[in-house]
Amino acid sequence: MPDGDVFTRSVTRGWRGVASALGDGLPADECALRIERSLATDLRKAGGFARPGLEDLLNAGTVNEAHVADRLKELVRTEVFERVMPLLVAKGTFATWEQAQQFATLCVETARMDMLARSLVTHPDGKGLRRPARKKSSNLDLLSEPASLGGRA
Repeated sequence: MPDGDVFTRSVTRGWRGVASALGDGLPADECALRIERSLATDLRKAGGFARPGLEDLLNAGTVNEAHVADRLKELVRTEVFERVMPLLVAKGTFATWEQAQQFATLCVETARMDMLARSLVTHPDGKGLRRPARKKSSNLDLLSEPASLGGRA
């Protein structure tokens, strides 16, 4: 079995994209994008507020979006970071546990949990819940980016 299988199998199937991004050392904004995608998919499949760990919010009556966003952050931490970060520290990807925690916090804070929470409040059953849209770069911006000539230039 390849080493990557052991690493990504420590999380459930829907969260493996986030785990592999962390294992590959991708930047925090890419990890945040994968967090948004995985969280939206997970909430759709689990039925929104019916997901274990969130059902008490549905019974609370009025739902505060900020409180929902905090609970979604906790959900991401328990589903991915608590399972993957000890492996990454042991592997040497992060020098210390504090460094790993700081990167996890940066990833979660970069993800737009407020928009996911707003969407979840709008769609409490999870149907129609989507990852927040990202601003796309224009062709002019892409063409004006400097590019290295490469090794054969």
